[in-house]
Parts: sequence; structure tokens; C-alpha cells
Amino acid sequence: MSILKGSPLQQSVTLTGARPVSVQELARMCQLNLREMRELLDYGLLNPIPGFADPPMFSEEIAHHLIHANQIRMDFDLDLFTVVIIMDYQLQIDALQSKIQLLTMALSERSKVLPL
Repeated sequence: MSILKGSPLQQSVTLTGARPVSVQELARMCQLNLREMRELLDYGLLNPIPGFADPPMFSEEIAHHLIHANQIRMDFDLDLFTVVIIMDYQLQIDALQSKIQLLTMALSERSKVLPL
């Protein structure tokens, strides 16, 4: 789910598998202020869950990635746009790990069916 220019996938993050949270709650969970959250929204990093227009709600599931990216940002005194880059790579890694798991399971199932 890369949102960086020139990346293979140019999408922002909309995860819908967890409990919806407000932008204020997401900011609190991730130790960001509302100005920083607005900036991340302006960068196109986060999208509200479809169907939640007023107020916009976000998936609690994204907090894990945002917390980790923000912690790296604070540890190394990086700018906020770095959070976008870090989360982009985190999401790409997660997607690749999921694909590897699926392929491993499929290969395992296939090897059970094939005679030796």
C-alpha cells in the first residue's frame, strides 16, 4: 500500500478490520497532537473508514503501525514526513509477509497431495 510517488502501489491507508476510533483518539494512542494528525491526513497517509463521514473514523488497527513509526521518528529526531515513509514500508512488509504465509501454506498443501 505504498503512497510514495514512484512506488508500485499508490494508495493511502484504510484498514477496516478493527474498532473505529476518532482522529483525537488515534492521536492520543499514537502520541501525536492534532496538528500532526492533520498533517498526516494532508499527506494522504490515512483515510477514514468508508461510511463514517461526520465525524471521520479510523481503524484502530492502523495505530500499531503509526505508534511504531512515530517512535522511530522521536528516537532519531526525524521530521513528520518520515512517519509516512516508515509506515509505507511497514505496510509493504506486512503485505509481503502475508503473501509468503499464503504461498507457504499452498505449497505445504500441494506437497501433501503429490505422490512421492
